[in-house]
Amino acid sequence: MIIFVVSLLVHNLVNSLLVYFSLSIILILSNVKILYREIKEIGINKSLLFNSALFLFVFYLFNRSFSYDSIRNTFLIHSNLYLDFGAHIPFIRFFSVGQNFYPEVPFYAGGRLFYHFMFDFYASILEFIGLRIDYAFNLISALSFFFLLNIIFNFTTHLFKNKIVGFLACLFFIFNSDLSFIQIFKKYGISLSKITYYYHHNIYPQGDLLGLAITGNFLNINAYLNQRHLIFALLWFFYIFFALLFFKKKELDIRKSVLLAVMIGIFPFWHLQALISIYVVLLALGVLFKNLRKEIVCMMLISFPLVLPQLFLIKISSLNQVIFSPGFMVSRELSIKNFLFFWIWNLGLTIPISILGFLKSNTLQKKIFLAFFVLFIFANTFIFTRDIFDNHKFFNIWIIIVNMFAAWGIINIFKKNVLFKGTALLAIILMILSGFFHFLVVKNDVYAKVPDYPLSKLMKWVKSNIPGDEIFFTNGDIYDPASVMGRRTFLGRSHYVFLYGGDPGKRIKERSIILEGKDENAIRKILTSYRIKYIVIYKKTFIINRQTASIDFLKAHFKKLYEDNQGTIFKI
Repeated sequence: MIIFVVSLLVHNLVNSLLVYFSLSIILILSNVKILYREIKEIGINKSLLFNSALFLFVFYLFNRSFSYDSIRNTFLIHSNLYLDFGAHIPFIRFFSVGQNFYPEVPFYAGGRLFYHFMFDFYASILEFIGLRIDYAFNLISALSFFFLLNIIFNFTTHLFKNKIVGFLACLFFIFNSDLSFIQIFKKYGISLSKITYYYHHNIYPQGDLLGLAITGNFLNINAYLNQRHLIFALLWFFYIFFALLFFKKKELDIRKSVLLAVMIGIFPFWHLQALISIYVVLLALGVLFKNLRKEIVCMMLISFPLVLPQLFLIKISSLNQVIFSPGFMVSRELSIKNFLFFWIWNLGLTIPISILGFLKSNTLQKKIFLAFFVLFIFANTFIFTRDIFDNHKFFNIWIIIVNMFAAWGIINIFKKNVLFKGTALLAIILMILSGFFHFLVVKNDVYAKVPDYPLSKLMKWVKSNIPGDEIFFTNGDIYDPASVMGRRTFLGRSHYVFLYGGDPGKRIKERSIILEGKDENAIRKILTSYRIKYIVIYKKTFIINRQTASIDFLKAHFKKLYEDNQGTIFKI
């Protein structure tokens, strides 16, 4: 966050990095003892070999889904990540290559539309200082996931005083429990001869429970491979509540409370749904825990002044609003049966076993479960974006707590006789089975190959001859070469703009007017109003175009600067 703020002030990424690293060194040297104690508390140093292996596995997982062919200058993106990364790459390059410093959706230039971009911003810093873009993005993704697993383990261990419960909570988070394994068995059958079919399984199955078609796949590993910023948000979310719930009173002094409040205060640009979740859970804890009310009020009073200006910036350009819409994904055909079937499919055995864990818990543990359960009710009642599926992020937070209680339930089953021990082991297998198949999808997914800008003579000419702050009108869509190069474009993938709260309808119509090439006055008026000086028309042999451009009109009315077999560039 410091780098971002300094960048806005000095408009020079190099200077802001120097300021940031200087401040970081000063803070580290002045807080060595505190840092050592907190790292020891989180526990990452307890088993260097295990944690090293875990981090390497996590990094491999992320690098497997998103990598880069440096010989061919081509992005290698798993098919299940293709849509999301069509936004992430332009955001990263907007800062690292374009060297922009103000928050903006780069493929909706001048639209004053905000999105939680900070994770991409930090990936851009690493690329800017020389790390290849896939390594930059995957490194901070892997670090976030690695530390998230550590905080889940330690949160659970402190809550239940049992390390095995902590391990199981992490296992259930990685290999999520749902009933999709039933669909896989239906598809391939249950036989040793079908092992090769299982091994090459590469599709996340949709649900079908007693005739109800269910969309899901929002709690499995694919959600975290797609939405890396969500992992970081989960990490800091659980660190905040770990500190609030488990730090001793003398450790959670005013200084720590202020620090936690500041962390909350910078959340809007990191992850808005996580910010909302923090306040929902804080309020619930304030009701249930009298001894925490002073700290919670302090954190809210300090964080609100930091949060409100950011929320204002987000809101002034966003049409998203809070809407009462009970039922989440079954809201259109909501019934008790459909609601239960939906969650039975997506949670599987986690439901009965976590309920058992809740019943076997003490008063403190039950209060924590109930505080987080408020989040489940909240996310099943209201939506905050135009796509109701976006609410899944609340459930990604909630399920982590549920997994902790499911792990506790397993331990309580295992404490009984031999029969119960066998039942507990079978339950663990059934709870992680679908997650295992989800990992096979990651292993077997195919790559979409997206050319990077060094592969394009057209884009290299743009980089050398057109200033970096110009807005381009193009006929591109997802992975528009200009966006991949970090340039600002009039309109890219309009669906993204819609989801972020913008209204792309007007620009869609204006783009059609320009591409049709029939009304010169209207076209010049549109281009002038958006301060567009350059038009790039890609040829179909280069990238897929949704709409044909009137090249003859453009050549007759605007100056052609450059043309090759990939496209043509005009100056207004």
